[in-house]
Amino acid sequence: MSFTRYLAAFLLIATFTLARDEPSKATYPENGKVVSARIASETVGSVVMGVGSVGQIKKWVYRVNCGDHYFDLQGGGKQSLQVDQALDFRIEKGKAYLPGGKKEASYRVVGMGKTDQ
Repeated sequence: MSFTRYLAAFLLIATFTLARDEPSKATYPENGKVVSARIASETVGSVVMGVGSVGQIKKWVYRVNCGDHYFDLQGGGKQSLQVDQALDFRIEKGKAYLPGGKKEASYRVVGMGKTDQ
């Protein structure tokens, strides 16, 4: 391989690496306030003909009031949001994305509806 091909390959890889590390210019059109936080249990595992195991995973679920509607967002095993915390976020493919430092925080949308007003 010639020097020119090596240089072209290096520049191509460098360009993709820089583009990947560049902060996204995502917009966060939804805004609301965390009104409740609870722990939900999720059953995992399987048993086939008496062999296997079943357990429970506990995850935090937050209700975010957005005025005329709400979202229930499922996080991880550690509490990451606080009640009365204001949020800006976006919903995409069943997930809520909150802006963070270099990487967005993602939460699974497990419920949504109209608020009672």
